[in-house]
Amino acid sequence: MAATWFVRGNGKVYGPLDSAKLKQLVADGKIDQTTEVSQNQNGPWVPAGRVKGLFVQPPIAADPAPPPRAPVAKAPSAIPTAVASPAPSVVTTAAPPVARKRGGYVDSNLLPNEQVVYRAHLHWFYFLRPLLWFAFAFFLFRTGISMNASERDAGLGAIILGVFVVLAGIVSAISHAITYKTSEFAVTNRRVIMKQGFIRRKTMELMLGKVDSLAVDQGIVGRIFGFGTVRVAVATEKQSFAFLASPLEFRRQVQLHTPT
Repeated sequence: MAATWFVRGNGKVYGPLDSAKLKQLVADGKIDQTTEVSQNQNGPWVPAGRVKGLFVQPPIAADPAPPPRAPVAKAPSAIPTAVASPAPSVVTTAAPPVARKRGGYVDSNLLPNEQVVYRAHLHWFYFLRPLLWFAFAFFLFRTGISMNASERDAGLGAIILGVFVVLAGIVSAISHAITYKTSEFAVTNRRVIMKQGFIRRKTMELMLGKVDSLAVDQGIVGRIFGFGTVRVAVATEKQSFAFLASPLEFRRQVQLHTPT
């Protein structure tokens, strides 16, 4: 009976996969030696590098033999040989590492020799929901105030309801502002990095060569105001990030820096 495998990544379990499919994912570079695999859906999980025969190690070339040493001619005995004084040794010290600038999530997780080539952010249209809360509260206040004396109780109820709607709008606005401020989207010379939210955080970090597809969804309003939803798919994961400003330019930058 053929072996059955399961792959775990980003909190999800994928499978079952047969051995041929597992080796194909390794050959495509979508599974490395640190990816967790198991023959049981519930574990135990081990790094893929410990599975015998899954990764083929290239043969190590033998060190070349040293060249034969040339014979040294002896100086005539009648001529005294001068003894050369040893050259003074020069002690070299390695330059101290340059401290990386501490910033947001992207700057704090850059790899050595990795540089950010493009940054994106959420669109202001992301604040539509709290704006709708405040608009509804304004409608309730105006309705309550405009009622005559015979409808005083109904008008007072509308005003009280408007107060609660304002509080809901404030909570929504604060939550959206935190998410807007802490969300980061970047394309580097090696990876695409996407992080949204602070308390409830959603992240995705992929090598540019491993991105299977990057789609952009834009409705009529999104095309008018310049925002949309970016959907990123790889072999074992799919995620979407909504209300991204200039999504077509983000996709173009990913395609521009993806190695061919």
